Amino acid sequence: MPSRRKRCTEKLTSTLSVAPLRSTMRTLESMRRVREGGDITLVAWGAMVERCDAAITEHGLFTVALSGGSTPRLLYERLAVCDLPWDRVELFFGDERCVPPDHPDSNYRMVREALIAKVPLLRENVHRIQA
Repeated sequence: MPSRRKRCTEKLTSTLSVAPLRSTMRTLESMRRVREGGDITLVAWGAMVERCDAAITEHGLFTVALSGGSTPRLLYERLAVCDLPWDRVELFFGDERCVPPDHPDSNYRMVREALIAKVPLLRENVHRIQA
């Protein structure tokens, strides 16, 4: 049976029609366009799984800055079911609201509920913003 990481990637490639954007700028060449009816969360999910695997292979560590708000929640929930080497993943927060970490508006709380509490991340690899 394939690993969860492989199933994540297989599901991504089998359910979406994704095309690279044409550009002469190097930074835009790696961008992807989701065709109408596509699921942007699955595109982001697959990209993060691929980048995580590549970073760990090349550097031994994957670091990512997370967005807050309600938009990325489904992405974090989908990542939580992937069999990633969570001991080699470091999470940083791109923003936080000026509320306690258990407040309903806290970005940290949303990420904790959607991802952190569901995977074996090392406590010292979660870098939240103290608000």
